[in-house]
Amino acid sequence: MAKKHFYARLIPPRATFAADMTEGERSHMREHVAYFAGLFQQGKVLIFGPVMDPAYGFGMAVLEAEDLAEARGWLENDPTVRSGLNSFTISPMVVGASRAATADVAHAAPAGAALTDDENPDDASAPPANSAA
Repeated sequence: MAKKHFYARLIPPRATFAADMTEGERSHMREHVAYFAGLFQQGKVLIFGPVMDPAYGFGMAVLEAEDLAEARGWLENDPTVRSGLNSFTISPMVVGASRAATADVAHAAPAGAALTDDENPDDASAPPANSAA
């Protein structure tokens, strides 16, 4: 069965959160980023990051899962959701088009992790990691 796509919105506790989070909240958000970077590395997240809306910033992600329950489970296990710091919404979506990963993907790697040759987006000669070639 083909994977389905879901748009997730991570909702912070206040409109000014990105600008005035406490050190404890910042530490918790680092856990969130590490968690989502792990999902990204596993191929479960196509894109994620903060949306810098001046009225009320939020986090977004496009998830690729078997069904809504699986995608919802990933969000429910986010450390910031489990603690009650953030909440989320999730909606099914249709991906009309997408581009291959760029060098910016390296920013999603957990701290200290390095891309292997078959994960390096700048090396067009290397087959994708999930390729049978």
